[in-house]
Amino acid sequence: MGSVVAFLLSGLWPVVLISDYYESVTVGGREAPLMWAIGLAYLMVGIIMAYMYPKGYEGGSPVGEGLKFGAIIGLLW
Repeated sequence: MGSVVAFLLSGLWPVVLISDYYESVTVGGREAPLMWAIGLAYLMVGIIMAYMYPKGYEGGSPVGEGLKFGAIIGLLW
């Protein structure tokens, strides 16, 4: 579920906010991005996050645990 949400939210930047820019350039000679590769990458990140959270959870305050987990994921990204 996390990979689906991340994939959908990441579409806001290129599709909604700067779509005019992307229409004017090509990257590496490619007209369209490889959506299957992007989707696979988000699926892998979602799996890694789901695996890491239970391993790092220490039973502290929910806010503290969330901040710690968020910092680790932020560094990985």
